[in-house]
Amino acid sequence: MSDSKKSSDENDDLKNGRASKDPKDGTAPIPIVDGKRVPAPTVLTVKELMEESAARAMGEARQEFCTTGIHRLDDATGGLRPGHVWVFGADTSWGKSSFLVMIADDNIKKGKRVLIVSAEDAPTMYGDRLVVRRSMVRAKQYRDRSLSFEEKRRVQDMVRAAESVPVYLDARGKRAEWVAAEVKIAVAKHGIDLVAYDYLQEFRSSKNHQDRRNEVAEVAAALRESIKTTGVTGIIFSQITVSEGKKHPDKHSIRESRDVSNAAEAVLLGFIPEKPIIAKKDKREVAKAGQKCILIDKAKDGLRGVVALKWDNDSACFISEPKPPGPYDEFDNFASDYEG
Repeated sequence: MSDSKKSSDENDDLKNGRASKDPKDGTAPIPIVDGKRVPAPTVLTVKELMEESAARAMGEARQEFCTTGIHRLDDATGGLRPGHVWVFGADTSWGKSSFLVMIADDNIKKGKRVLIVSAEDAPTMYGDRLVVRRSMVRAKQYRDRSLSFEEKRRVQDMVRAAESVPVYLDARGKRAEWVAAEVKIAVAKHGIDLVAYDYLQEFRSSKNHQDRRNEVAEVAAALRESIKTTGVTGIIFSQITVSEGKKHPDKHSIRESRDVSNAAEAVLLGFIPEKPIIAKKDKREVAKAGQKCILIDKAKDGLRGVVALKWDNDSACFISEPKPPGPYDEFDNFASDYEG
């Protein structure tokens, strides 16, 4: 039927006999991919995009996201947001697990639900680190079972006050696809806010791959999908390999696959500088030589730069740095342009 004979009202066309007898007339086929129907995409106008953006910016204060435990990191990156996947890489000796425990502990204290998904360490390791962190006893004495009477009392008090909320999923020896499916179930069952995978290179895929790089990319995709589809916040911890001649790691240092960094909303790297980190603009010393630092090398909704961390040698823990009350210098202890 020609467009000139059609009216704008399909009911009128039907009454006046102008409607096509072919029920498929004017319809578009639903695309089929891998045997499944693919829903039609939603196309938004410029006005719709801008109205939604402005409503968010001028509405009520944003919801409280999960925290890294370090307010400078939260400020620079925009925070650990629902549906976002971060990649955190560092050498084994830097303290990835200790940093993960700080994140988990601080968020649990804020009422968030955290799930540590471990492909390497047993629950005893995380239990030990949580006890030591909360009671601030000496890590070596706790390990050697040589705590003082006062330290033992602090440990007992902390254990009695511990929350009865889920926090650990044993993924050792499990395939990434199985793990991703179990995480989805746990998120729905326990109301998880933050999932932390520890660590990427220890996970294996159930599929066959021509090389390890492709397998790591497949594993990362499965872990990432479990976060994206459930709408929680996610961090994938990873090993790194620093290229020869570089002073510190960058987003390309994630071991075995650059696809992991490319798909992440943020990439953070733990490192220890051999020389002080100096802000170029005002020559501030942001970090001392030998101090544990984090390089934000990618942040889709934030800043790139270096943040220095506080570390307690006795308890072998990172020290949390919550946002201070009142006004403060947001660039203190942070440098987006630096030397060293």
